[in-house]
Amino acid sequence: MPKIQFSGRVFPAGCQVSTAALPGYKVTSESGLEMQCATTIKDNVVTIECEVNRYDRGELANLIMFAFRIARTIMDVVSFSHGVAFTVLLETCIEPGGNHISIFQEDISVKGLCTVFPTTPAISTPIPRKSLSMVLEELPLCWALSDLIETLKSNDIAAVNCARAVERLAQLISPGANPEMRWRSLRENLNLTRDYLMYITSLSKGPRHGTLTFPTNAESKEVRKRAWTIMNRFLEYRKNGNTALLASEFPLL
Repeated sequence: MPKIQFSGRVFPAGCQVSTAALPGYKVTSESGLEMQCATTIKDNVVTIECEVNRYDRGELANLIMFAFRIARTIMDVVSFSHGVAFTVLLETCIEPGGNHISIFQEDISVKGLCTVFPTTPAISTPIPRKSLSMVLEELPLCWALSDLIETLKSNDIAAVNCARAVERLAQLISPGANPEMRWRSLRENLNLTRDYLMYITSLSKGPRHGTLTFPTNAESKEVRKRAWTIMNRFLEYRKNGNTALLASEFPLL
């Protein structure tokens, strides 16, 4: 069977983490991709050695997400045991042929959706002070943005986080209004249909209430894409002095 290895680090680096022998773990995807993993953590260095039933670079994103889920869960247990907030990152991958590649968690379907902040191929693009202040000055908006960004790390939380982020925006656009009024205000100001929003909120109901079933990867990606679009439109709305968006620039979705 093809073998693949992931490596990463645990932060904060100043708090040393090593684990005793950890049990192996098997993951199976919707498409039948199987991964048997053995994980070690020594001096904050994470190594996940995996055997897979098949390997294709096109499925690497799924393998990264599986590996991250394992590493994150291990560190969540450690965090719970010790009351310390640990963060784990996977940074490199060795493919079955021995090729070393840098890895990071991304969703290319949301690239290009942001119009409110300047974007260029260089991630070092400066953010205008006014645009940054617009987010920093509203704590619930910071939380909503953070909810969205966390979904890039795992599709497992996409439905719940995206629904919560969008509901925060509805609360911000009409503070104190009843639910029907604030959702209507969000739709009318950002040019959104009820169906466009309901796709997000309906998929979140099961996971939000603790069910053991989750949306598919395709559904999670669509939820993320829609929530990303709504966040961008909300920020454009704030940037334009809380003025309803023009349909000529932001067509009805």
